[in-house]
Amino acid sequence: MKTAQKQFLPCHFWAVLRALAWDLPWHSQTPKSIVIDGDSSLLMQLGSLATVVDAAPKNYFHCVVSNGVNFEGLANLPMPATEALSFRDFALAAGYKSSHCFTDETAFSDAFPAILSSEGPVFIELVTEPNPPSIVDDTNRGSQFPPSQFTRMGDEALALMAEQASR
Repeated sequence: MKTAQKQFLPCHFWAVLRALAWDLPWHSQTPKSIVIDGDSSLLMQLGSLATVVDAAPKNYFHCVVSNGVNFEGLANLPMPATEALSFRDFALAAGYKSSHCFTDETAFSDAFPAILSSEGPVFIELVTEPNPPSIVDDTNRGSQFPPSQFTRMGDEALALMAEQASR
């Protein structure tokens, strides 16, 4: 029996990961294509759900980490309309074969093997709590980025945080 090659393709661009992973089942020997996405990224690209359904990849699993914030871990700006949105329902409405939402780690761990054995496209929403923001003020921009990177994004995030705090 030949062991399938496992690939991990990290991508740091919002909303392009789905497009890259959608192509994998067609052009590689990958038996399963698992995309790990963010809720803010998906919200900006809801049309990609219909694109996936139109292609109907049987080995495609789309996992969305849903924490309700933009710039998670950096500024944690609230994502709009989080109470009204259901990514699980969006995926079903688009035509995914199945769609699941988990708020409990144990329930997800227990269900994942059965989900992974099902035919895709499959959508999984993992509801989590965001990490604490690392931008506190102008003197602390977080240790995860060198000072020269993301200065503009950090400045804009601080301005938005100040504006939201004043409301």
